[in-house]
Amino acid sequence: GEGGSDGPSDEENDNSSDKNELPTDQSGEPGIKQQKGRSSSNPDKIPPCSTLFLSNLGQACTEKELEELLSKQPGFHVLKMRRRGGLPAAFADFTDIESSTAAMENLKGTILSSSDSDGLQIEYARSKMRKS
Repeated sequence: GEGGSDGPSDEENDNSSDKNELPTDQSGEPGIKQQKGRSSSNPDKIPPCSTLFLSNLGQACTEKELEELLSKQPGFHVLKMRRRGGLPAAFADFTDIESSTAAMENLKGTILSSSDSDGLQIEYARSKMRKS
């Protein structure tokens, strides 16, 4: 039995790496670099704030229920609740960013007794609550 390799044995594939490659030189072209000022104001990352925005509240959620929960958090100052399009949302103001951050960590995902969905969603408010 003669068992040899039938494949081509000449390994001269020099021309394959000889493609016409353009020099990648785009340093002097305007408009390719990112626009300035975009990285500093990231739209979906709200900077830390002493006021928290609470959402994902159930229809039956009351200000009293939230206040009871929040009053146990150190630094809690005042709560304002409003209904947007039927669903309630709330703003909780704290004495400082440390307190609001700690409360956010502690309460994220808390399921209220009135809740008809999964737990609380808490994020920093876009602006501080006006001190009345």
